[in-house]
Amino acid sequence: MITAPSPTRVITGNSVPVTVRTGADVTGINAFIGTKNISSRFRRHGRRWTASLPAHLVGNGTHRLLVQALTRHGSGGSAAETFTVGHTMRGLLKSVHTRNLDGGTVTVTARTTAATTATLVVNGTAVGDVNDPGFSTAHSWQLTKLSGLRSGLNHVTLSVQERHGGVATKSWTFKHTIGSGRLGADDAPAIGAQGLYVGTDLESVDGGTTHNTMYAAGTAYTSRLTTGSAIIVQLNAATLAPVASSVDGTEVAPKDGTVTIAVWKDHNVSFAGQPNGSRIWIGTREVGENESMADCPGDGNCNTNLHGWLEPAAGVNPATWTDSDMLDVQTRQHGDTATTNTMTVGDRSYPVSLSSGATGGFELLTLNNVGEPTGPAAAYSLVGDTTADATTESRLATALSDAVSDGHVTVVLQGFGKLPGIDPTGPLTKAIASLGGNADVVSRIGNSVLPDNTYALVSARYTGQSCASSTSSGGSSSPSDPICGNVRWLAQESSSERGATGVLQSLLVRDQTQNDDVPMTTTSASTAQVNGSDELTQLIYQAPSSWNDWVPDGSGGLRAPTGAEQAAFDDIESELVNAPGSLIPADPSTFLCPNAPDPLRGALCNADSIVLSSEGTNVGDLSFDASQGAAGGYTATDFSTVQKAIKVEFADAAIIRSEIGDYQKLFGDATDSAIVQAGTISDNILKNLPKSSANADANAMNVLNELTNIVSAVGFVAPELRFFSGMLKLMGMFQPNSGPGTQVNSIEQVTQDTAAATLASELNDASKEFGVYGDFLASDPVKLMQGAHLLGAEYALSGNTEKIVETATEYGVNQYLWGTLMAPVYTKWTGPASLHNPLSCVNTEWPGGNSDPFSNSDHNAYWAGAGAQSWIGLITDPDTFGSHTLFGLPAATADQLAGPINLQTSPNATTNVGAVEPYFENTYLTTSNIPLLKKGSGQLNWCE
Repeated sequence: MITAPSPTRVITGNSVPVTVRTGADVTGINAFIGTKNISSRFRRHGRRWTASLPAHLVGNGTHRLLVQALTRHGSGGSAAETFTVGHTMRGLLKSVHTRNLDGGTVTVTARTTAATTATLVVNGTAVGDVNDPGFSTAHSWQLTKLSGLRSGLNHVTLSVQERHGGVATKSWTFKHTIGSGRLGADDAPAIGAQGLYVGTDLESVDGGTTHNTMYAAGTAYTSRLTTGSAIIVQLNAATLAPVASSVDGTEVAPKDGTVTIAVWKDHNVSFAGQPNGSRIWIGTREVGENESMADCPGDGNCNTNLHGWLEPAAGVNPATWTDSDMLDVQTRQHGDTATTNTMTVGDRSYPVSLSSGATGGFELLTLNNVGEPTGPAAAYSLVGDTTADATTESRLATALSDAVSDGHVTVVLQGFGKLPGIDPTGPLTKAIASLGGNADVVSRIGNSVLPDNTYALVSARYTGQSCASSTSSGGSSSPSDPICGNVRWLAQESSSERGATGVLQSLLVRDQTQNDDVPMTTTSASTAQVNGSDELTQLIYQAPSSWNDWVPDGSGGLRAPTGAEQAAFDDIESELVNAPGSLIPADPSTFLCPNAPDPLRGALCNADSIVLSSEGTNVGDLSFDASQGAAGGYTATDFSTVQKAIKVEFADAAIIRSEIGDYQKLFGDATDSAIVQAGTISDNILKNLPKSSANADANAMNVLNELTNIVSAVGFVAPELRFFSGMLKLMGMFQPNSGPGTQVNSIEQVTQDTAAATLASELNDASKEFGVYGDFLASDPVKLMQGAHLLGAEYALSGNTEKIVETATEYGVNQYLWGTLMAPVYTKWTGPASLHNPLSCVNTEWPGGNSDPFSNSDHNAYWAGAGAQSWIGLITDPDTFGSHTLFGLPAATADQLAGPINLQTSPNATTNVGAVEPYFENTYLTTSNIPLLKKGSGQLNWCE
């Protein structure tokens, strides 16, 4: 744990004090600022480690401190913190104003004489700038309870820093009174643990026939247009209280500090090209879109609505939107033959049969903005005749190219039967590559020795979240996230020729701007599996249920209590809340489940499973009091029914918290160290690689991709790994404007020394946030009941399943670290297919004659692709390329890298890695061009 420096203070002195507190079994620490090793500067004082760093050595600006603990058994846990160093600059802070001190929200504004970044801390909580402008002369903040604002005296510190390190700081206090009736928190909706559920459905009012009303934050907004409908509602991003609206066709522009919700039907708007649709913006950034030229065939807007959850801005985290209209897709089913295929989308099936005489073929299905087919599922039959098959492949390529041209569809493609070789430079290979598939993999489909060779692709256009580029070259089955706001086809593929099943099972989520559904969690599934392994994810984000119904009905559902049962509940609640030493709070402001309907349900969130079980036991120990029953009008049967229902709720909440905790332990959380020790895995890998101090880009999102890839080798344990990796991916890749979770989808500069500690720190932070999913389930009666059932059964980490999940997770981390640790040393050397293999390279200044730089390697470090070939070799200057003879990845290392994994043993220095070409090198390694002879260039070094 890093206790100093603080991320909320700017250091202006001559030294930077650093303090780290560790566990008793820690024997040493490695510490880095960026990639600079500062470990030798620390001194130990029991469990405290301290260092004083010269400020000039650290330098002005914002820095990242990374600390990794060492134990007798190897590398331990890690932690990271950011801090800022600067020098005091008088006159930099021009003005500061605090306004609306008696309203629901308090506004703070600041102006500076030069462009600055700014940090505001309220009662110890850092608060994010409304529009996050980066360097600017104007800054503003909205303070709410979620930002640390409290009734009474508030302590505030503002720090600003200009580009050259000049800083200014101001601290002050103000008194705040809540309840003035002004627009703000007083007009805000009750926000639960999961936030505010939003649906842009156009509904009728009071059973009328006109569907022109949208409900937002508990308020009905009815369009006043005589033809069509147009409604825009704008909410405060911090409180979700309404601040503006329009129902007459006037447009309300999205702006910083707000959430804007728009729905229109049979009406043209300036910000969209379709006359029917819904959009949501956080600030000025679009985060949700569903549009169509066609009107809903029935009443309302069934084909253009949005549904999801808004979490308000809190602290430094901006408001977040999570779309809840998720969709299961599977590309092939158990029982399909070499000439038949069945795709499923949700609960609908789309079967095709190939024509007579076909030996194999493809099924193509394209889905529109609401997951409906744009046309019938199409079959493309291949007969083994080169000329006839080329024509069929060309027709399929045209259909795929049409999908690319449309740009707003989800493409689902399945190849099956005995597929022929696909021309590596032909139209079908190019069309699949344009959708994000890997041309090299497509060109090798016909190389499979299996009786049936299958290939699957699911792809849609995706809007990037992370704000940094990746070193990954295109074509990976699990590519890194693109630059934020950039749009490209995000594809998941599986090929039996590459050792996978050639079948995909995918959970689609709505993209924020592209009016389509994008593959989020995808595994290479067996046809024996069926859709539904993502049901827990979908349960978490489905529409909320009311606590009006909470009594088990005996048929697996819930019903409303009778009047007598409600009276029994009230007496039980009173007795539990007022019991000596009770942990159930009576004050709604202290409920663990925000805005819960009563103290008992308010105690179900964010609580220890043992405490929850204990409270359930306390409920069971209560006895029926006949006099109380007579006074309340309920019987012993009523009392027993309610007692059992409440006891089950606490038991269900305990199951959820315990099982979520088991998932968190994989990467560690606030209280437990990680089961998967990245440092130890890294130490083992480095025994096989040359040492380097060079930097490389790393993205922890690739670990989550590796986990879902490894699922295909795990079989029955797929639901657990899909859920864990999928929910972390949801936070990092598919929650627009997300705060929690972005740490697993950011590009970091690492070295071999810092890669493991950086990964462990990022995954530990994300794992802490994973606990919110337990709160989401516990704060809703239906989710509580069903979530406990799922987490207690097929999603439970226990027994042999727990061990396999742990081992599979270790292998995912192992594969990620192999790629990340290789990146500073090795590159993918590429050249045309015409190059000799083995290579023949010439260096006229080297007397040894021609050489093969990769003579020390073997086929596992070589790849023959579509019109090109590549070798994994050391990074070096191309001008000296021809003078090397032992330049490739050593054969033993290449074999270990490509060898299949064994989930019966944890990875160590000698176990196989399970890397699959060309995905592995495309994801982790840079690409370098093999030098070729250029006539008349006078070069001294080339390959032939």
